[in-house]
Amino acid sequence: MEITATGAKDLVVQQLNVSGASVAASPVSGMGGHQAKVFVSVIEPSDGSIVNAKSVPIHGRTHPDATVLINGDLAEVDPSGEFSLLVPLEEGPNAVEITAIGAEDLVVEQLSVTRAFGAAPELLEISPPAAKLFVTILDPPDGSIVANKSVTIRGRTKADALVLANDKMANVGADGTFSLKVTLDEGPNAFNIIATDNGDLVETMLAVVFEPSGAANP
Repeated sequence: MEITATGAKDLVVQQLNVSGASVAASPVSGMGGHQAKVFVSVIEPSDGSIVNAKSVPIHGRTHPDATVLINGDLAEVDPSGEFSLLVPLEEGPNAVEITAIGAEDLVVEQLSVTRAFGAAPELLEISPPAAKLFVTILDPPDGSIVANKSVTIRGRTKADALVLANDKMANVGADGTFSLKVTLDEGPNAFNIIATDNGDLVETMLAVVFEPSGAANP
């Protein structure tokens, strides 16, 4: 008995007699003819391409219901049938095998992509260094003598920082400027100004002397 394929789904069983002559040929039951719908069309890169990179995106088109493997890795197929996958490359020639699998059939497409020797390494995305935390007092000057019982402390710090003056929270603007109105005791007043941000902390001291107007001189 000899089995020969005549199509995607047609198998013919050919029986031979003792002398080797063909006796009959008939299709196997249940194996009716059906043309495969699955296909592979590579959009990029073209076969034989030379690239100066450590990887290359393989972009193509197939039947929307097909499963696509590229060098054994699964590629996502969108509803229009397009697929893509980033494939790493070794220096020199690289064989890329694209397999599309349908419900009852599959097709394979092969192409060659060459990575040039000494290809530039891929650049790593590096975030800029974070701004350094600081706190600066703009007003009043350290050691000031004032006649009012209250004073507004103004300064500047890193945007989004938290500022405290003797454990009282200051209002910090989007540009990092801050202000806080404080009440003074008669005589020297010391303020510990603290700025904090993501675990960092900086501090500075401010001295203000309150001498009420009309106070008796010693």
